[in-house]
Amino acid sequence: MRRLKTCTLLAMASLFLLTNICYGTDHFQKLTLANGIVIEIPKHWLILDKISDSEIQTAAQAATEKAGFSRNGTKINLLRANSAPKFADGTIAINYYSDDNIDATAIAELSDTEISEVVKMWYAAEEKILSQLSPSVKLSSLSFARKNLGNHPVISFSYIRPTIGLDPDKSGFKVIFSRCFLKTGFISVVQSFRVGKEMLYQMVMEKILNSIAIPDEL
Repeated sequence: MRRLKTCTLLAMASLFLLTNICYGTDHFQKLTLANGIVIEIPKHWLILDKISDSEIQTAAQAATEKAGFSRNGTKINLLRANSAPKFADGTIAINYYSDDNIDATAIAELSDTEISEVVKMWYAAEEKILSQLSPSVKLSSLSFARKNLGNHPVISFSYIRPTIGLDPDKSGFKVIFSRCFLKTGFISVVQSFRVGKEMLYQMVMEKILNSIAIPDEL
């Protein structure tokens, strides 16, 4: 009888929490980006203006070229947003790259072993690029995952990077780097959040990625 009463109280407590958390105000907003791509992000996040985004893109391009990498095709900056204006704990950047050589079907058929080898090359390239911005940077805790967004295969890898620049919090960031492969190219989604704040950001980042809707023509 006591065990039944305890279970009942736990169920009531859970229902109370769900009612207060899930059935209140919707804290996400739906955005339609270039090429008809749709995504949901938190309403309170700051969407960077073109000048701020261009400053980041310029530094990234310079570091990428200095590291010896270049890319053909068209790049469209879809969205860059932060959880706060200064020293953001959570960030997201989405870009579309056109590429006629992409074969999404072939990518979906790759084995986990084959994907692991591709991810290791991406990881090495990312570390080389970041080292141009901060020579002492070292990445750690590499892992990868695969999923689908609709009919489109997605490969993600994550790692931990140290804090770079003037940010006084040196706890580092978890970075999740996802590529969604389309008929016409791929979408790059780079998400990051501060280490130690997984409870606040891990599920938010998953919701953001899962919310992406892609038009059939892409």
